[in-house]
Amino acid sequence: MAIRKIFSVVCLFFSQAACACDDAPNSAAQAGSAVSLVTTVYLPDESPIADLRPYQKKLRTIFDYLQEHPSATLMLEGHTDDRGTNERNLALGSRYAEGVKKKLVSQGIDASRIQTLSLGEERPAVAGHTKRARSKNRRVEIRMIQAAMQSQKGEELESSSTHVLQTFKDCPYCPEMRVISQPGAEHGAFALGKTEVTQAQWFAVMKDNPAGFDLCGEQCPAEQVSWDDVQQFLIKLNALTGMQYRLPTETEWEYACYAGHKTMYCGGDDLRELGWAAEYCEPGTHPVGQKLANGYGLYDMTGNVWEWTSNCWKENCADRVIRGGSWGYIPQLAIASFRHHSAQTTRSKLIGFRLAMTLSENKQ
Repeated sequence: MAIRKIFSVVCLFFSQAACACDDAPNSAAQAGSAVSLVTTVYLPDESPIADLRPYQKKLRTIFDYLQEHPSATLMLEGHTDDRGTNERNLALGSRYAEGVKKKLVSQGIDASRIQTLSLGEERPAVAGHTKRARSKNRRVEIRMIQAAMQSQKGEELESSSTHVLQTFKDCPYCPEMRVISQPGAEHGAFALGKTEVTQAQWFAVMKDNPAGFDLCGEQCPAEQVSWDDVQQFLIKLNALTGMQYRLPTETEWEYACYAGHKTMYCGGDDLRELGWAAEYCEPGTHPVGQKLANGYGLYDMTGNVWEWTSNCWKENCADRVIRGGSWGYIPQLAIASFRHHSAQTTRSKLIGFRLAMTLSENKQ
């Protein structure tokens, strides 16, 4: 079967997110991985042994595609209902994913091309506690990953130049901001938070802490905050400070991520040095600023939590673009060019944010 024909067949099963990234903010983003949902295996009870017979037609397509694309791999995401503790659900999701992996390997797929990940009860398919909801939420999502195009380490971007780090902080509970000059940008220079907004900074403004990992500590990123929640945070912060903080645009986020050099992740090619992602960390968030910064002195642009941007997803402003990957996603989804999205009402332990600001002359 011709490669083009196989790819067309596989794309029939793909979600809207990943057959192409042709609306990426610049050409650098078009080199990213395509990660797409192919099929979902449902488990009728808490047994990790899945019956794959109803899925044989789609699995045959997966086998054919993997044969034609040696760099492609599979990601198996285990999901559960929300009964029990978070630790129990993460363990059960892992059992689900490993059970399906064992079945796929027995049918001829190389185990080295299958990665597993547990998200526990983090992303329910159906809300509620009915029998139907439980059966739909106990599942393994099979995703196809087309490997990212490896960048040449240290490849310099055309717009890069020697960058002198400048920093400011407007108030005791405000984030420390890095000044970033973007040649040709509509608003010229802008500033971006040195780290993701922390639980302490969120509490200082909002007087609550919605974080799912509150025991991680006040220097861990604020999470379980929706895009809409962040807008309320910005209104209050700006009222308290008299400043105009905002979310970064996707183009600003990506420009700051690369910091003048096109690397695999924000700041380099070794994820272990740069951020927290599945396979390289224990489940959950970590205190900000513990890994290496990128060339603009920004921490955790890779991993820890996804970061909200101001951009709509494919002209659908009910969904917003998120960037950077998170502790609960595999490294392929943390590469600098990868684009993802979430409903702006989503509150997730996987998503946080950092602040941006358009700079006036006196701040430059």
